[in-house]
Amino acid sequence: MLKVIKYKNHGICMRGGEEQEHHHKFLFSFFELNNKKIISLMIVENWWVN
Repeated sequence: MLKVIKYKNHGICMRGGEEQEHHHKFLFSFFELNNKKIISLMIVENWWVN
């Protein structure tokens, strides 16, 4: 059974776009498993102001 032995959340690392109209946020997390493999996760949030 795989288990997470280390976890690192970097939160918001980058932003792009114009704050008044739209912008993007990039969040990164990394997981090290007990089989020594590393999983990287990138979440992109797209925000539009109406």
